[in-house]
Amino acid sequence: MEAEDRRRHPRIPVEHLMQARLFREGVDTVGRVLDLNNAGAFVATELDLPRNTKLEVELRLPGVEKSLPLHAIVARRTEAVEGRNRTVPAGLGIVFLTANVMERSFIQLAVLAALRSSLESTKAQTREAQAAFDSDSAPLSENSSR
Repeated sequence: MEAEDRRRHPRIPVEHLMQARLFREGVDTVGRVLDLNNAGAFVATELDLPRNTKLEVELRLPGVEKSLPLHAIVARRTEAVEGRNRTVPAGLGIVFLTANVMERSFIQLAVLAALRSSLESTKAQTREAQAAFDSDSAPLSENSSR
């Protein structure tokens, strides 16, 4: 039985889309954002911070030169999990502590970029599936119908 997901907003997978730069008391490290929503994100990183630790996060969006430091808090730390089909890396689940409209707008921009990327990925998968279906269901030649 799976653990209950208590998030108010579903997370959007963004595994290959953006990085996050994490700052905490002189520690500066870069991680990969695996998913995010308006409230928070999961960042793949070896950085080991306890729950409720405050930090600054800079999301690096493709095609956007500037970033905005966002205040966040660590909600959870997870170790890497190896599955049959994929490995989920170690990382931090963070909650954004948005204080102003500018920060919320930047997070919305990140979420929109993730949705756009997810939509493009889904369209590409649909085209590939349709092409495979079309080639499998091509009409049989006259010789094979005899």
